[in-house]
Amino acid sequence: MCPMIARGRCAGPTDGQALIEACLVIALTALCLFGALQLSQVLAGREIMEHAAARGARARTVGFNRGMVARVVDVAAIPNAGRLRVPDFENINAALRRLTAGASVGEIWTYALGTTPESQQARLELARIPDYLGAENEARAHYILDYEDWDRGADGIQYWAREDSATGNGSASASMTHVRTRQNYRLWVPMHRAFYADDRMELEGNAYLEAHFPLYLDDQAW
Repeated sequence: MCPMIARGRCAGPTDGQALIEACLVIALTALCLFGALQLSQVLAGREIMEHAAARGARARTVGFNRGMVARVVDVAAIPNAGRLRVPDFENINAALRRLTAGASVGEIWTYALGTTPESQQARLELARIPDYLGAENEARAHYILDYEDWDRGADGIQYWAREDSATGNGSASASMTHVRTRQNYRLWVPMHRAFYADDRMELEGNAYLEAHFPLYLDDQAW
């Protein structure tokens, strides 16, 4: 007796083959989707590092010291900075945790539909960024706001600044600031090892900006 399947016909060897082929197609499709998602995240991360380099160059050309430039780069690179460590955002979400622990899925869904979409963490970050930038030193700054990838180690967000002389209009000479940012970006999409042999990828950003203050000083001299 052969096993019966839909419409009363017997299951043949082609049915198992079709099932295996379907599973392979689904697996390859999921792999391609994961790869596209990870690629989009890497491209976005590189753009963020370019933006951080531009903000750092701007801060450097207006005369901020190295510590202040480092904080400006950090703030600009917040989307790449990973989990918020300071302040402890888990305690701020205590009310939300109580709701999810005691309410049904339907009640949570009804609550979500009846509220305005917003991010408490974003509001908290925006409120603390000015205090972080205005802190007296780096140690005090990181008691105000800190992220897991703000570490100055090899995997953290780093920057280097260099000034080169450049000829300006007329006889004036301007300084060209080059800021380079770097981060070992964490790859978090599942199955990323199918495309890349490591869990992190090095991303860089570069920005060049001319400091115009020598031109202004030359004008004042006349």
